[in-house]
Amino acid sequence: MDIAPATAVLTAFIGILFIYSGLAKLLTLRRFTDALLLLPHIPHRFAPSLATAIATLEVIAGLCAFCGLLWAKFLIIAMLVVFCVIAAMVRASGQQIRCNCFGSQESELLSGRTISRNCVLLTITFAGLFSENTAPTLLAGLHGLALLCLFLSVTALLQNQVHATQLRNGIST
Repeated sequence: MDIAPATAVLTAFIGILFIYSGLAKLLTLRRFTDALLLLPHIPHRFAPSLATAIATLEVIAGLCAFCGLLWAKFLIIAMLVVFCVIAAMVRASGQQIRCNCFGSQESELLSGRTISRNCVLLTITFAGLFSENTAPTLLAGLHGLALLCLFLSVTALLQNQVHATQLRNGIST
């Protein structure tokens, strides 16, 4: 059974979703920047550049995934993992921060629902990797993705630990 047509449809869906999300953020860039400022560990001076980079990267990754480029699928997976880690950190801290996943018009808070939605999108994107054209490079890509996820997770945990230690010691960041 050829699953390539189904994976193409799933990949196109994810691509369109990321294009929409990135464009929505670019159209309301100031509000997206303000939302980033509420996140822990984001230096204020980097927030405007980071907001622009995230939104632009979403549009580029979405366009390239829509066109079927394999690296874009891995980039989307990496972004979704990072978004899940951020949502989990915010949820664990008890902060009430708006998602801004699809621009500033969205009123949903970062929550377990955000994490669940991103996990569904991760599953769809992973399913989009499995086609006859990508099978030879899939294993190499998954190894790279696993290393990236490990690095991002360890970095986030270390930053969180440093921040908690600084707070306990009364050091301002």
